[in-house]
Amino acid sequence: MEEVAKLRGVAILAYGENFDDSREIRPGRAAAGEFSVAAPLRDAGLTKADVRALAHAARLDVAEKPAAPCLSSRLAPGLAVTPERLAAIEQAEGAVRSHGFRIIRVRHLGIKALVQVSPEETQRLQSPLVQSALTPAILSAGFSEVEFDPIGYQGAGLR
Repeated sequence: MEEVAKLRGVAILAYGENFDDSREIRPGRAAAGEFSVAAPLRDAGLTKADVRALAHAARLDVAEKPAAPCLSSRLAPGLAVTPERLAAIEQAEGAVRSHGFRIIRVRHLGIKALVQVSPEETQRLQSPLVQSALTPAILSAGFSEVEFDPIGYQGAGLR
């Protein structure tokens, strides 16, 4: 990214971490610090709610856009980011999405995939019929085991 920034005459690289994110496990934070990438929303003390309110005030159509964090945020701490692991997460999340779930995180825990959906959708995820349909698709993504989180996705960061 530094090379692209220099080629385009960009003096400062920035990313969208906000103040709420600063209290959570964020694998990308270390990389951002290593490469001097700024986090202006966090540094200004702006929360997710603040950013959405500002977007509404500016009449931006992205004000209610769901979060779409980097796939590497799904890796358990200590797991190296590899193209294969990211592809496995992407494929597994696609399988879950194809069953109509809206908020999805597939956590890569080594050989196990931990499937999380919004708390409002967990009851449907716990259905044996849904699990029997999803399990083969998730295993085919490269995982050896699948666990379906009965609590659901609780916000950013690994629990």
